[in-house]
Amino acid sequence: MIAAVGAVLTTAIAGCDRASGADATPVGGKDRGGAIVPQTVYPMEKRPAGPQLAGTLLDDSAFEPATLTGKVVVINFWASWCAPCRAEFDDLEAVYQASRDTEVTFLGVNTQNGKDAATSFAHGRITFPSLFDPPGRVALQFREVGLVGLPNTVVLDRQGRIATVFRRAIVKSELEPVVAQLAAE
Repeated sequence: MIAAVGAVLTTAIAGCDRASGADATPVGGKDRGGAIVPQTVYPMEKRPAGPQLAGTLLDDSAFEPATLTGKVVVINFWASWCAPCRAEFDDLEAVYQASRDTEVTFLGVNTQNGKDAATSFAHGRITFPSLFDPPGRVALQFREVGLVGLPNTVVLDRQGRIATVFRRAIVKSELEPVVAQLAAE
């Protein structure tokens, strides 16, 4: 009985998408292993407002939320011990570099990590800034879109609204068209 309840709960959590239905369109993509990647795409007229982001960056400097104003923002939640997070970093960095001239910016959010492990891991792998948020306060601000586990990537449009949510590791071929479409809006 306990095993059956646990299996149902695990399935419910893994498939959690409180934003589906009339407000969003869940679509599938594939990760490097061919597994379905949960994704939610919000139509322009139904995009929920993104939260006001704040905190301290990995380099101990204060994060300036105003740097995001008017830009498409890709927010990636990661931890150094997370194998899927590690696998997607090259793709995230490639899209970041390719889209910098189109008023697109990236922001990492390191969670559930020690400072030394996070800083050491990010050094030389990513050039975009990353918030240091071990307790996961930033992710909690996105609870209405159903972030589950790590990694997660949320893409905000130029008005700061949530346009797309990826709830698994992503690859360049998935992220690039989303970023390009939002940059063209």
